[in-house]
Amino acid sequence: FKGHSDDVRAVALSNDGRLALSGSLDHTLKLWEVESGRELRTFKGHLFGVSAVAFSPDGLLALSGSMDATLKLWDVNSGREIRTFKGHSEWVRAVAFSNDGLLALSGSSDNTLKLWDVNSGREIRTFKGHANSVVAISFSLNGRIALSASWDNTLKLWDVNSGREIRTFKGHSSYVNAVAFSNDELLALSGSWDGTSRLWHVETGDEIAQMVGFTDGEWVTMTGQGYYVASSTKAEERINVRTGPTQVSGIAPYRHQFKRADLVAAILQAGKLDRQPPRIEVYSKQRSVENELVLDTYRYTLRGQAIDDSKIATLTVNGKPVHERDPQGYFNQELPLQVGKNRVHITATDIFDNTAHKTLSLIYSPKSHQSVVGDR
Repeated sequence: FKGHSDDVRAVALSNDGRLALSGSLDHTLKLWEVESGRELRTFKGHLFGVSAVAFSPDGLLALSGSMDATLKLWDVNSGREIRTFKGHSEWVRAVAFSNDGLLALSGSSDNTLKLWDVNSGREIRTFKGHANSVVAISFSLNGRIALSASWDNTLKLWDVNSGREIRTFKGHSSYVNAVAFSNDELLALSGSWDGTSRLWHVETGDEIAQMVGFTDGEWVTMTGQGYYVASSTKAEERINVRTGPTQVSGIAPYRHQFKRADLVAAILQAGKLDRQPPRIEVYSKQRSVENELVLDTYRYTLRGQAIDDSKIATLTVNGKPVHERDPQGYFNQELPLQVGKNRVHITATDIFDNTAHKTLSLIYSPKSHQSVVGDR
């Protein structure tokens, strides 16, 4: 797409993917047809470079932010300027529409965010708290909360209705330039000049994982607990472990403990490290067995379930792996019994290495009738 006479500083796609918008240091916006690359029209009106652009959800309006400290609202079909939003004292670096298209949010080099009424251009409120330029913003889908990224190396979560700062996300060591919500709004993703992208819990502000890409194409993803997955052994050579106040080691001596692709995948999917052990249930004729089971047969099929929010990694009965179990953790294990008391020990471990144990007695009494003890 060629047409601007100076650097392009911002781009956006319409929701239907048919149109693109660009903002340039040549003081203009341009509208493009994505399929053909054809320039459809130019939007003129800013006094200085255009540094941020956004389409409204219906694609009929466009919003721009400029180094002239203003926002402008445009009619996409005609290129007509509808109104100007004034209030920032410095360069406007980020703009966004709410999902209903009624509100606009802006971030500026004056270290603030501002909320605007799109229909009137009225400033509703100012969000203060960042110590440097606000360069990226994101509305939640319901419009109740917003995220901001700043050159003060932090992200902040805001209550849109009150302007109250809810929490700060700390961890980046350099400017944060990009931020986005997950579709369910439980997670936030940020990108920084420190070379990392980081995944965060929106509710707690905890860092879940960081992803590092290197200039040679290698990469490492590491969770907050130190578990990692890497593109190759070459990438692993760039991981260091602090073993003391001034001692640093390569990852090789710790690889067996921390190179856990299964745990990284589970943590990214769940958004946290599961610390709860599994629960083990044993059943006899649909009744839960707690301690003892009296039997009149020398062979018995032990039926039970290993229950966990995470995937069960191993299940053993008397030290022997139970391989036959369904996705819900139900299992059957045939056991030979001797006359008298037979101790059975069941162990279940999930993929986070949380382990549960259950011990019960199967009492083989050839002339007895089956009964259950301990679950009355």
